[in-house]
Amino acid sequence: LLVAMQRSFPDGSVISLGSTMITTSSAVSVLNNHVIKKAFKHSGFEVLKQLYDLLEESCGVEGLIRVYKSPKQGRNYLALYLEPVGFCGRLPRNLAEAKAAGRRILLALQFLHSRSWVHRDIRASNVMFADQNWYLVDLEWANTDNSELGFFCPQDKWTPPEIDGKNCQW
Repeated sequence: LLVAMQRSFPDGSVISLGSTMITTSSAVSVLNNHVIKKAFKHSGFEVLKQLYDLLEESCGVEGLIRVYKSPKQGRNYLALYLEPVGFCGRLPRNLAEAKAAGRRILLALQFLHSRSWVHRDIRASNVMFADQNWYLVDLEWANTDNSELGFFCPQDKWTPPEIDGKNCQW
């Protein structure tokens, strides 16, 4: 079903089941029941391990991507095993879907913020539709609310005011 539906999405927005998309910051492989994401650029191995341990202990947070199994650290990457599998960047089709998406993303942010974490990369392509629900994904730039920016450097059109005008480190 996902393979058939991908023809209706713009090129590059959907990865076929069983294939891998490689960018400068990650390699994403989509399997039938989970995704393996190897993050090459991120907030740091220890930071992300803490966050994904928190998510794993929480046993699923409404509106937030779930841990399928514990992350594994490679030499130059962090392998993340995530679920569910869905479509990133899909727009709500009506007002009811827009409200549902907004509610779930706000619940995900409330969970992170109540535990002193910030996402730092909220944008349409980091919202996924799966299992008739909306999820906030792509936590690789998340960090604690009192952390330095480090290597975090979003695209110009997504640059938040606190970073605007600062030089990126990569």
